[in-house]
Amino acid sequence: MDKRPLVALVSLPSRAYSSVLPMSYMYLAAWLEKKGIASEIIDIKKIRYPGDTAVAGTDETVEKILAIIEEKRPEYVGFTCYTADLNSLMQISRLIKGRIKTTIIAGGIHPTLKPEDILFDGSPVDVAAIGEGENTLYELVENDTKGGTLDAVAGIAYRKGGVVVRTGERPYMKDLGELPMPAYDKIDMDFYSTPQQSMVRHLFLSGVRIFTARGCPYLCTFCANRDQKVRYRPVKSVIEELAFLKREYDIDGFYINDDTFCMDRRRTFEFLDKFEERKLGMVWGVETRANLLDEEMIVRLKKAGCIQVDIGVESGSQEMLDRVKKGIKVEDAVRTFDLCRRHKIRTFACFMVNMPGETERHIDASIALMKRIRSTVYGINITIPYIGTRIYEEYVKPPLRPDEYGIFSFTNSFRPLRDGRFRLVSHSLNEKRIYYLRFKRFKFFRSIMDITFDPLYWGMIFRSSRKVLYLKQFFRATVYRLFMYPVKLFRTVNFKP
Repeated sequence: MDKRPLVALVSLPSRAYSSVLPMSYMYLAAWLEKKGIASEIIDIKKIRYPGDTAVAGTDETVEKILAIIEEKRPEYVGFTCYTADLNSLMQISRLIKGRIKTTIIAGGIHPTLKPEDILFDGSPVDVAAIGEGENTLYELVENDTKGGTLDAVAGIAYRKGGVVVRTGERPYMKDLGELPMPAYDKIDMDFYSTPQQSMVRHLFLSGVRIFTARGCPYLCTFCANRDQKVRYRPVKSVIEELAFLKREYDIDGFYINDDTFCMDRRRTFEFLDKFEERKLGMVWGVETRANLLDEEMIVRLKKAGCIQVDIGVESGSQEMLDRVKKGIKVEDAVRTFDLCRRHKIRTFACFMVNMPGETERHIDASIALMKRIRSTVYGINITIPYIGTRIYEEYVKPPLRPDEYGIFSFTNSFRPLRDGRFRLVSHSLNEKRIYYLRFKRFKFFRSIMDITFDPLYWGMIFRSSRKVLYLKQFFRATVYRLFMYPVKLFRTVNFKP
């Protein structure tokens, strides 16, 4: 944009490789523009190819961000961050403060949970936004530009007189129909619409992740989400967003990233009806729960172009599922995966190891269930007690100091297990050996052989304007799978802890 933005929302350098849309920034920017406040998203991206092990967040990425900041000179700079992003946040914030005079605001999950961690004495961050950000950011900027005090803005924390002050609680937005369409025009949609494998697992798809709701009513102890009230966007606005994306960016598909899609049965069928009516010709995937699907729902999903459902199974042990308050039965998973296979819809099953109180018997139950449900693709994750989760509050004692947060680095899933506070199991087995020798083989073999014969998918490829891009991505992935996966498999089979 040509005019100087009042607010710049900056993706952290550590996210340079991320192919996930910066949706929080896109909603914030759209909300500010709706309210008459000029904004810009600074989202420097780097393409990662199959097998690429380079590290994001290089000096080149940082310098590009700083150059844009110096050129635009926004009065407010906003970031969103997880716990693992804190070092990156502080580094780039100090560099920005060294270049221009600006107010730095940080929001997201960690500032919401522990604003004191980013508002220490000498911190380059001026304000922490707590909770949902649209109205908070708008009121903060509007109030400040009119000479008001920070005390008048709900939902923030700031440092005053040597202590961290929290203002009143910010209520959630009641009507998500007030939200404008996310600001797709402020990001590099060529990057995000490049065919990628992270939406419909292992299958290339040119598309985006969208949200149709906010909140989750479940209380899984390994999740930091405490927003139990589910708020829905009007179905009409979701369909219009998809039609816009098809028209303006010619995407081939999408992924519904809601925590609880299919929770409201009536609304789900309304969405499927209206989506089919528009005849957009897109394929898609969805994240949902085993206890929310039945045969009628699966048939309708397939008919509307859904080619994959992702389900958090977590464990084959009912004892484990109850312990983490998952809210499902093992039988739910068996029934749902059988139905999906019957109706030829792909599945992604997520399992977890290092669960609280886990024994070898529980591990064997999970492996037995993986063999039984025969999911198309498996994801096996290490259970990490992240800040804000109930398992963190129960097991990580004493709590981590801010200088220990590097343990959550995204680059090494096993790194936290070096700290005894993060070892949640009741057995003495080596978790790394369990992970590789017992679980990982499911993922390896399916990753090598995974292909779909779904006519919906290949029809989409045939119609796509990105056929050449798909071909290039297929070629790169095939070479990687043929030459690199056997090496990884050999290392796995011969793993020594």
